[in-house]
Amino acid sequence: LADGDGIRIDASGAAVTNQSVGLITGGTGIYASAGGSGVVNAGRIKATFNGVYLLHGGSVTNLAGGTIGAAYGVHAVGAAATGVNAGSLSGSADAVLQGAGFANRVVVDPGAAFSGKVDGGNTLGSSIVSTLELASGATAGTLSGIGTQFVDFGQVTVDSGARWTWAGANTIGAGVTVSNHGTLTAAGTLTNAGSITGNGITLAAGSELYNGAGGRITNLSGNAVIATGGGTVVDAGTLIGGSDAVSFASGFANRMVLQAGAAITGTVD
Repeated sequence: LADGDGIRIDASGAAVTNQSVGLITGGTGIYASAGGSGVVNAGRIKATFNGVYLLHGGSVTNLAGGTIGAAYGVHAVGAAATGVNAGSLSGSADAVLQGAGFANRVVVDPGAAFSGKVDGGNTLGSSIVSTLELASGATAGTLSGIGTQFVDFGQVTVDSGARWTWAGANTIGAGVTVSNHGTLTAAGTLTNAGSITGNGITLAAGSELYNGAGGRITNLSGNAVIATGGGTVVDAGTLIGGSDAVSFASGFANRMVLQAGAAITGTVD
């Protein structure tokens, strides 16, 4: 099996479950040639080329404790694909690579780990959009590399009840919509050229937000931006708050910079 398939799925709609004690190896760990295939992994998939390869789309769910590692951890082409990760996904080329032209989805559970690029497949501005979904869980989640490690997702959704922190430097590109139905905190530097809707954005102490020309942050029922302490907000785009456009915590050396083209609805406090 060194250069072959550990497991091959040739029946449409068939599924494979790798239990927590299971180990699947090969050139490709699991090769699914038929459409609608599903893979659930709680164990280990260790391959040379593709951990899981979906020739005609399908789904891969990597449960907590599950590991998938290869040059391409999960590689999907041919039809829409959904990947769910609560464990560890790694790829020396890509942790996840999905095909262009399909409404793909990657769901990230709190505690999930990725090593390598996660590519939704559809370039920004495409008529077909891939979605990065940040799921709710018993604990909060942390992610980094939005716009650099996580690419080609025109839609980012924070689920209701979910609590996520974006750590380090993250970028929301032009053409990206972030729908925040939970709590989203930027801890570091967040650059926005897209649109953030729903519950707005929270800045951790000492963090910076650059809302560029064309960037838009809207929370019609509350504060668009909440800076919890010593934050910096630079605005050249649009900020709309049903309460405050920007709410700074008191007792800190806060900083608000307005650049040409800035438009603000709501107070800056």
